[in-house]
Amino acid sequence: MSRINGYVLKGMSMNKLFLKKPSIFDIEKLDEYNNEFSKIDSNFVPSITKDNFKEKLKELELWEQGLSSYMKNIKCIFYFIMRDNKIIGTSSIRINPEDNQEYSKYAGHIGYEILPNFRNKGYGSLACHTLLKECQKLGLKEVQIICDEKNHGSQKVIENNMGILRHVCIYNGEITNRIGKMLCRVYNINIKKSLANFDESDYKKIRVKPSIAQICNIDRSNLNDFLINNWQNKIGSYLNKLAFQIGNIQTKEDLQHFYLYFLETFTFNPDKAINKYERTSEDIAKSKVYVDSHDISMVFASILRANNIPTLYVQAVDIVKKINDSYSFLEIYLSGKWQLFDSMKGILYNEYDYNNLSLPHNYYAFSKSLNRFSMGIISNKNNTDIITSRFKDFDMTMYQDPKYEEINLNFPLNCNVLKK
Repeated sequence: MSRINGYVLKGMSMNKLFLKKPSIFDIEKLDEYNNEFSKIDSNFVPSITKDNFKEKLKELELWEQGLSSYMKNIKCIFYFIMRDNKIIGTSSIRINPEDNQEYSKYAGHIGYEILPNFRNKGYGSLACHTLLKECQKLGLKEVQIICDEKNHGSQKVIENNMGILRHVCIYNGEITNRIGKMLCRVYNINIKKSLANFDESDYKKIRVKPSIAQICNIDRSNLNDFLINNWQNKIGSYLNKLAFQIGNIQTKEDLQHFYLYFLETFTFNPDKAINKYERTSEDIAKSKVYVDSHDISMVFASILRANNIPTLYVQAVDIVKKINDSYSFLEIYLSGKWQLFDSMKGILYNEYDYNNLSLPHNYYAFSKSLNRFSMGIISNKNNTDIITSRFKDFDMTMYQDPKYEEINLNFPLNCNVLKK
């Protein structure tokens, strides 16, 4: 048993983990780090290299003064994460992200990256803890950290350091090229509380687990976020043809026309051989075959967004029957309010409360985003694991059956409003 800056690492040789500002003497260490990262991850593109190192050192000095050309007004300090004399990661502390709307919403105070072969060993949690200590020295009392919904490792690191999930937002910024591809978890950390509760004997322990309500708490301040069709929902030639045939959609009557047209032209075939997790809206439109509620919801989401109707994809499960397969609903912003739509059954629910996780017919929501991909749901096993984890300690009694009014699109709209 050995210590890293006072923290016990079981079964490891004596090491020291610390932060270091780059200097000209680190050029060979950086080159070694980049080469090691590239061998493990072929997609890795280093921003600081042996060739541009001197130039980048000058740029990093400007960062600290808040004079970065793209991080406008933000003072940012860059560090190498060191293990003894080796770079095992890079990190940065942004002192004042609140002075830049984009970084305040999508980046926060702390960013870090660890070599892939050093992940899942506690180094991420220790590095974050060390960064929090540095933040405290810089006068910060609370920090915001943001990570991708699909990055479970980063989520654990933040939660190990007492990160409280504040809300989730759809990435719609210019910091990266991932518009609509990333569902951002936005965490807050009280530094004093985090440092006091960090356990050196169990540094990998999850200390805070977010509830399903927190995971489903989507930032709805910008309706344009819900008009994004990324690659899984991207409009191609087949969806364009479908949109042209359906025409403009703005009202419940238009939605009914779309639904009935879909039933006439698409075939329901619950073929288990079809990989529903890899299909895109364009694939479904091309085949004119839908496998389940997820397929039909994907197509509807694409077309509705193309008609400037904000649409959110909702994953739910019937935990009363203990069914591990999920079911898809849509939240659509129609007639100036959010409404729940079951595109599989053709039912629109009035007076919808998106904060109530209880949905009609014993379903409970457990994730909301633009599509399954941005939720991190990529396989049946993955889907089941997420359901099992999120509902492990779920208390159904906290959420009452909403008993929403139903508008059944299978019947004339002027005579089909029924009270559940």
